Amino acid sequence: MDNGLYTVQATVTNYLNVSSTANFQFSKASAGTAPVISIIGGTTQTYRPSQGVVVRTQLDSTSVCPGSKVVYSWTSPDNWAALSANYNRKDLTIPPPVRGADGPHDVTLTARFDGSDQSTATTVTLVPQASPLQAVLKGPFGDVKQGRLITLDASQSVDPDDPGNASPFTISWSCTRADYPNPCFTGLNNGIQSGTNWTFKSSLLTPDIPHTFVVQVSKADGRTDYATTTATPRALSNNIATGRVRRICSSASCPARHNADQPLALSFVPDAGSDSASLQWKSDQLPSLGTGIDLRIPVTNLPQSGAVTVTAVASKAGSAGASSTQITVPINGKPTCPSGSCLTTTTVSNVFPNAAFRAEATGFQDDQPGLRYDFGVISATGSRQVLASSPAPTYTFTGLPIGTTRAYVCAVDAYGAQTCQEQQVIVVAPPVDFKIADALTNFNVVQLTGTGDVSVLASGAKLLQSLSSFASSSVAGQQTAVEKKAVQSAIAAKAGALINTLANNSVTYIDDSLAMSQIVSAVATLSKATTQLSNDTKSKMLEVAKAGVTATKLAKKPLSPDEASRLFAIVATGSGAGQVNTNAAGANSTASAGASGRRLLFQQELPDWLEAEPLAATSGVWTAGSSSHSSRAVLATSEAGSKQAAVLEVAATTSTAPCSGRRLWQDQAADNDAAAASDNSTAANDTASASDNSTIAASANASSQSAEAAPFVPAFAGAVSDIAELLAAGATPATGYLSGGDNGLYVSVGNLLGKSYPGTVIAVGPSLESAGGSASTTAGDNTKVVFNGQPLRGACQDPDNNPTSGNCSDVPVLVTVTYVQDASTVQAPSSASATPPAAAPP
Repeated sequence: MDNGLYTVQATVTNYLNVSSTANFQFSKASAGTAPVISIIGGTTQTYRPSQGVVVRTQLDSTSVCPGSKVVYSWTSPDNWAALSANYNRKDLTIPPPVRGADGPHDVTLTARFDGSDQSTATTVTLVPQASPLQAVLKGPFGDVKQGRLITLDASQSVDPDDPGNASPFTISWSCTRADYPNPCFTGLNNGIQSGTNWTFKSSLLTPDIPHTFVVQVSKADGRTDYATTTATPRALSNNIATGRVRRICSSASCPARHNADQPLALSFVPDAGSDSASLQWKSDQLPSLGTGIDLRIPVTNLPQSGAVTVTAVASKAGSAGASSTQITVPINGKPTCPSGSCLTTTTVSNVFPNAAFRAEATGFQDDQPGLRYDFGVISATGSRQVLASSPAPTYTFTGLPIGTTRAYVCAVDAYGAQTCQEQQVIVVAPPVDFKIADALTNFNVVQLTGTGDVSVLASGAKLLQSLSSFASSSVAGQQTAVEKKAVQSAIAAKAGALINTLANNSVTYIDDSLAMSQIVSAVATLSKATTQLSNDTKSKMLEVAKAGVTATKLAKKPLSPDEASRLFAIVATGSGAGQVNTNAAGANSTASAGASGRRLLFQQELPDWLEAEPLAATSGVWTAGSSSHSSRAVLATSEAGSKQAAVLEVAATTSTAPCSGRRLWQDQAADNDAAAASDNSTAANDTASASDNSTIAASANASSQSAEAAPFVPAFAGAVSDIAELLAAGATPATGYLSGGDNGLYVSVGNLLGKSYPGTVIAVGPSLESAGGSASTTAGDNTKVVFNGQPLRGACQDPDNNPTSGNCSDVPVLVTVTYVQDASTVQAPSSASATPPAAAPP
């Protein structure tokens, strides 16, 4: 074939003589004159203006010669307003709302080598698809007391494509009794219907008959949706307990569908006068559910699709009967693999360091389109390291270490539910004449950077970490001290250059959470490749962590424990939080607090975006200032002779009023000076050595705390706090606390602890439970925090999660426990007797 642009056309005709035609375009260039790239997902793709546009592409990295740099350019023949001029990234990402979403638009990706006029071009047609309306109806559900004023509110219904409702909804209301065709209202008075609200007295309804109310919202373009609620009036003489059931979804709003791979948390919210109600939970779909105001349904009991309906039967002493209210929760079934084997790997080469295994995901199924495939490897600790994330079901694993590696793929749906499969691949040692120094010389960071492909950079990071492991292994062969030093210096230089490139990319990919995930994973991998990182490189690592936090916030999703662990690994290395001091002889030195069991209470600085006032120390306690945002107090505990420390942080995450009612005390009557003088004085709840599975107790029985000493805040505290809040967004009473960490810095977070307090125990440290979501409470190298005394409280919320006045124990109150390998990192420099860390190379 001659060089040029080609179009392949396919026409399909059925037996009714109805035809459909599709075109596929590709260009051919001379070998080595242009990069080879293709569109993932077909040449015609749909998008929703409210969700933005994402077009993924796949680059054949073998088509990029050493020294070449790929230049990308996206253009639109009709100058589409949504496409920025000079858009030069490999993948196309247009954030919502998409401008000019008035019809199909063609966009063309052109890829060429810098300095060459030979290029590869591929075109995709983007077709807008209107988002479905989301009808929302708020009001009572279940039994209500006769005579109560009922307000049905549909004002929170949403058109994702028109969030400002510039084109107003058409609202229609209806009501149907359970004994239809009898009417809901027997007289002329049916209350007041005004737009999105319908208000009436329940006395207008027939007692003991369920009434189902329906609101239908519509737009002029024909889209429509509806929502329902059912209320049953009960006579006041019965004095029944009433309330409603709500889902508990941490501090974040509940998604429209609950993932079947997550436990479900429900809670009964009593009406005024029903606080003493006793609860019995029932469901025709589930086995015996038990009693209590809160309900946790494990994954094993949930249906895997459809919906689950749960009823709460409430009763109280002196009542003539019981009331019932229910909730129906749509279930998002996770992707399935009907065949049981949906990951295949083909060996291209199994010899280190050029081993390559082509992986393909086939046969995954889901009830909605748009599966994403995450390819990666599973570490020795069981955490997943993502190497590529895109709609492409294929990936080539490279850069793997000698030995057995667990390669995996996860099929992920739009709600984040996933099904994963793994296969073991084996890499054999290189020939005896293999030279690690030669391999490092051939490791070309410039060539990796020139691809402009973050998945290529991630694979490069994995290879460099594998080369570092090989250099430290016995199979690396005999090396002189000079040769070893040269190899380690080369690894540090390559890692520094690659981290710098990844940091520069992190700024570019703030709006692309998938690409950012690969960047973070790559930098976390490189954090293990060398200990000889310069201060400049460490600063770049912290930039990546900050960008990863920002990208997660923009994506409006919580961090998984694996994702949080990667960020903590970067922060630990970039800030030195996980560094264990070594003395001149190379042995680990101990970090003494200066006194056995001494505790340091210090102020936690808040992230700049909170714009909150600082904490104030008054009357021996740490309380909030007049800020309308979050407040924190931090208790750092260390043991003389221990290289470990734990930091307890308590924060109200949803407060919109001063949080002066929430405090954290020491359980011993001691300020810093008194603690130093009472080395031999301990209490039952004092901290034991962390290496002995220690327990730290937070109690409300305390006296004074000196406020004169200037508070010391570790350099990593702000970053840890930001990451912990994003991890906590996925923690509920159903999931329990969540843990993450690496490289000597480990964090556990709990949320809504007021619901389970005082029985809550949070463990923190390097040893995880077998499921991997939380730290083990039995592992000897972990630390435990137990709670006693009064419940943790935050700003009260109404049943719809809107803040109200007062402090309550059933609202999100974030608790973060941080464990570091070196206690000196959480102490003011003057209080640490250990030798300070050696300065990193400039």
